[in-house]
Amino acid sequence: AGGGTYPRSVGEAEGALLDRVTINNEKFVKNNQEFHFIGFNQYYMLDKARKPDERHIVDETLKDAKDLGMTVMRTWAFDDRPEGLQTSAGVFDEATFRALDYVLDSSARHGVHVILALVNYWSDYGGMESYVKWCTDRPTIANASVTEFYTNPVCRQMYKNAMQTIMTRRNTINGRFYSEDPTILGWDLANEPRNPGDPSSNTLSYWIEEMSQFAKLISPRQLVTTGVEGFFGLT
Repeated sequence: AGGGTYPRSVGEAEGALLDRVTINNEKFVKNNQEFHFIGFNQYYMLDKARKPDERHIVDETLKDAKDLGMTVMRTWAFDDRPEGLQTSAGVFDEATFRALDYVLDSSARHGVHVILALVNYWSDYGGMESYVKWCTDRPTIANASVTEFYTNPVCRQMYKNAMQTIMTRRNTINGRFYSEDPTILGWDLANEPRNPGDPSSNTLSYWIEEMSQFAKLISPRQLVTTGVEGFFGLT
């Protein structure tokens, strides 16, 4: 993805390079010290970065956050719509991908780690509904449900393909592979995943187990989180 001549490895990449955050004894660690942080959620960074007249908002937001002592940002690495990042199943818009490159590079320059969410439970920005339409080859999700996203083998593979495409992306600004970039503290498997059709939570739990294992195969040095809000069932 993207042209140009890149450094050969993350160690030779250009630009700011943050120290990696890991986990040791169930604690976040950075520079061999326990890492405490104030985090914030800012979903629209990709939106702002892909608009030339609004890209400055990315830098201003990160500067303001760092000035307030915030060092971790959660934001979207998805937009599954015809005008978005993944315009159809497995097809990615390069200009939008370069906007995500910019968000990550700016985050590194401002000393802010990032948690990237990979899909939305909600229909905003396409979400799981887009995957259900793609994997069932239907224009709507009538007579279907989001459960299809978790259980349909085609849907699950489409999601894995998208995950792998994003994680193996090479940043066109600094040359770092996303999977090697310590700016990325971790990956959110989904934004607020739930499955109302299964109060037992088993379907969602199985999906989380499968996808988290796959994520660690692609990005073994980065953390993985579920994105859940603290519940699986109906309440």
